[in-house]
Amino acid sequence: MRALIPLGLLCLALAWPPSVPGQAFELPVPATSYPDEDPAAAVYPGLDPADPAVERALQDALRRDRRNVTAMAQLALLQAWRGPRGRWERDYERAAALAPAGSPEARYVRWSWGWALFAGGDFRGALTQWQAAEQAHGGRPYWVPATYAIALWAMGERDLALQFFAVAAREQPQRWGSAEATAATVARWRPNERFAAESLAARHDGHAP
Repeated sequence: MRALIPLGLLCLALAWPPSVPGQAFELPVPATSYPDEDPAAAVYPGLDPADPAVERALQDALRRDRRNVTAMAQLALLQAWRGPRGRWERDYERAAALAPAGSPEARYVRWSWGWALFAGGDFRGALTQWQAAEQAHGGRPYWVPATYAIALWAMGERDLALQFFAVAAREQPQRWGSAEATAATVARWRPNERFAAESLAARHDGHAP
């Protein structure tokens, strides 16, 4: 689930190839509950690829601190939204290598990398990055059910996607409990993200798309 970035994380920014190396891909199994918070699961709502001021601010942040992995990941996501793979993948790789192991910044890099891959149609790669973010968290972060459901749906794993989405709908009904709630949640998402989420909600509500 995408959430608005906390102001503190944005200030930190301004002051992951298709698989995680060495990690075999396995389909996830839903847990009963995902009660844990995770401040790393955030997307800055003003991260507009059409606004040159945003990119300039991130570039300035990196000039001040070449190891600012949050700014590096945000800049890579901007580049991913604009076009095909290239430099942005190398930027994610560098950010992942620089981020302190187990830190919120390291999880944010994986979280952001997943959305970049999803935007480009690499749904399995996106899920792999999100699995790495969950593993690094060490608990059961709240964003897993809906986020995994969206990736699995786009991959064609419809039954498993619905199992995860059912958990999201039960635990966060204000966001995922109905087609109307889901539509409001994803209103500002990118088209392929929104389509997957709304298709899931429709099937969950008993209206097969």
